[in-house]
Amino acid sequence: MLPKNLHLGASALLIAAATVHASSFPCSSFWPSLQPGDANYVGGNCLTYPGYPQVVGTTEVIVVYTEEWQGDLGIIDDLLNEAIVQSIAIYDTLSTPPDMVIILGAGNDPANETAALSTVIPSSKGPCQIQRFRWWSDNAGSAMSPVAMQGVAHEIYHCVQRSVLGHGHKRSPTNWVFEASADYFSNVVFPSANGEVAREIYYQPDVPIWQQKSYVPALWFQSLERSRGIVYLHDFVMSTTFTSSDNEERARLGAIPGFTDDFYLFATQFSFNRIYDTDGQPDFIQNPPKYHNAVWSISDDGTEGSVELHTVPFTISGYSLQLDAGQRVRICSSATAKQRVAWRRKGEVYWSDVPHVDSSSSSEGVLKIPCSGSSQEILILIISTTNKSSDKVEIHFVQQQKDDKCCNGSTVSDSSECPTSSQLSSTSSSSSSSSSSTSSAPKPTASSPGSDSDSGSCTGSSIPMDPCLTSNSWALDVPSTRELMKKQLFALGRIKVTEVEVSGAGGLEFGKKSAKFTYDELKTAVSVKAEGLKAPISVVVNGVASGRFFIKAGGSGSGTACLSYTSGKGTAEAVLAITGKQTFDLSPGGGYLKDMDIDYTCSDGKLTIASSGSDTPLTSGGPVWGPFSYNAA
Repeated sequence: MLPKNLHLGASALLIAAATVHASSFPCSSFWPSLQPGDANYVGGNCLTYPGYPQVVGTTEVIVVYTEEWQGDLGIIDDLLNEAIVQSIAIYDTLSTPPDMVIILGAGNDPANETAALSTVIPSSKGPCQIQRFRWWSDNAGSAMSPVAMQGVAHEIYHCVQRSVLGHGHKRSPTNWVFEASADYFSNVVFPSANGEVAREIYYQPDVPIWQQKSYVPALWFQSLERSRGIVYLHDFVMSTTFTSSDNEERARLGAIPGFTDDFYLFATQFSFNRIYDTDGQPDFIQNPPKYHNAVWSISDDGTEGSVELHTVPFTISGYSLQLDAGQRVRICSSATAKQRVAWRRKGEVYWSDVPHVDSSSSSEGVLKIPCSGSSQEILILIISTTNKSSDKVEIHFVQQQKDDKCCNGSTVSDSSECPTSSQLSSTSSSSSSSSSSTSSAPKPTASSPGSDSDSGSCTGSSIPMDPCLTSNSWALDVPSTRELMKKQLFALGRIKVTEVEVSGAGGLEFGKKSAKFTYDELKTAVSVKAEGLKAPISVVVNGVASGRFFIKAGGSGSGTACLSYTSGKGTAEAVLAITGKQTFDLSPGGGYLKDMDIDYTCSDGKLTIASSGSDTPLTSGGPVWGPFSYNAA
């Protein structure tokens, strides 16, 4: 919750209801083009609530109440003003909220008797209209609850949405974006209220995202907060176009650049039960994916196998496969550009991408199964954003080596590779006809809670570690890091950063496939100024964190790499503008460190690293990931 001094003098302005002396006027006067009988026409007379109109930033806010509602005026106090001011302060960093009128006591539609608030923009030339239903006045209390304040923030975000996007049909499949994002962004304003959590944790992985129950897809937005940031998510909302059918919505989502990767990231986090609320608390998923048993179609000599796995686009599908002990195999898939397939051994703490059948890499997708007397279970996760009602992907394995003594068979050379796309199709056909154990993979059914909850995601790579990285141990260059951060943060157009400070010490060491970070009182402090809001953001980190580190592109003095944390010890003590003081653990899943792609440059004893993409210390919720500058130690 933001400081109460942001009320802009609300306590002095909001005098007791008993002193109201304003004259009444037609409630409809704010929208003169509306006539009785028109949708969103508000009849009767209203009075202006004490202390209004107010201008918050550039947004004029007027609170009025109906004559019939006057007797219930006492349940409103200065917390309504706090909810308004805090909401506009946050949203104004994203888009300018339109002028708005909040009508207390309007909206007594019998169909909406259980609703708290409703928001529309009745005409193109009038303010946004937020009606407060009588339901609230029937609940006694002299102060608004945090959840009620979050409800105000929810409706004000609807004003922001509607001012740009207008209104679609009430039954439009696209409405999931509007309700879910309003739920999510209201939690950004009031993170400790968590009024949305009780709904979003019931996300059903086997149901397309637009067919989830109202508000539930807020979990999708929440899962992307740390990796994509609130600016990215807001831009996603504001680029929305309405559709009128499931087919149209599926096509719309599939055409959005980057949505396949966004949904894949959501799916991997969802599968591990590792999605965190804005206040840092985990959202305990009630319906994680269920891993359905599937069976390989295996060739006569047992050296190759394939299986066809099915999914419904924009759902999350999981499968379980078995591989015999005493062999080394490589798995690959026929995944298209609109599909993502991941694999892991059961119990591992990260997902790895299943390489494509045409991949030239010889190291990705390889697993060695020891001669333990039991088979190895591997889990497969599949998502698709293809524009069709159902989809499928083929998984293939090739045996690279077999343990003679363990399996009583001949040793196979380790030169075997996955076939090409054309070979895979013919191999699958011949394997099926000669297989001793053939089965159609089951189609995913309704999910139920599972027991396997791990976290992390990062693919391997055949590109060797950049020798520049391993040639030295690295010490943090504090002045250069500060300048890099200033350059990045000062370029933000919608958030004004007034100061950046960096102090303390840090170190970095690389192995062949690993990175180890050390932090010694490493403090980053950022001062932010937005309309109605002055917000310091700072974090102090102490400890050690290590992870898998793979070069994905480049690799000779510069490139892009994937970092997946596997261990950590220590704390990050943060003060965030939205959530206040928080202490995070440096271990994986502790809420602070996160897997990501990074860009780096390395030459002449200097190293810089920064998050790839849109992530910044502000859009990710706090100073999480650089950019950092290091000198050779």
